[in-house]
Amino acid sequence: NLHGHTYKIELGLQGHMNPETNMLIDTGELDKVWEEVINSKHDHRHLNETMDEPNPTMEFMAKYIYDELAPFVPGLQYVDVWETQSAKARYIG
Repeated sequence: NLHGHTYKIELGLQGHMNPETNMLIDTGELDKVWEEVINSKHDHRHLNETMDEPNPTMEFMAKYIYDELAPFVPGLQYVDVWETQSAKARYIG
């Protein structure tokens, strides 16, 4: 039974703040990475096909997103995937 979800994704970062910007990472740069690495491949698509997983649970997606983003996001500590307001999975790298 094909149906869609709207997921909320939360990234947890840890590190030292850049004293020139007062940020861990520029959110504009993070948005670019998100678009290129995750959104462009998976948004409004069948996740079981794009993630090559017959049952892409929120737990699976949290680890998948972490693994995909970690090489591009310094200090990435965890990824939360919210399926509903009260149901989330966290993957800690």
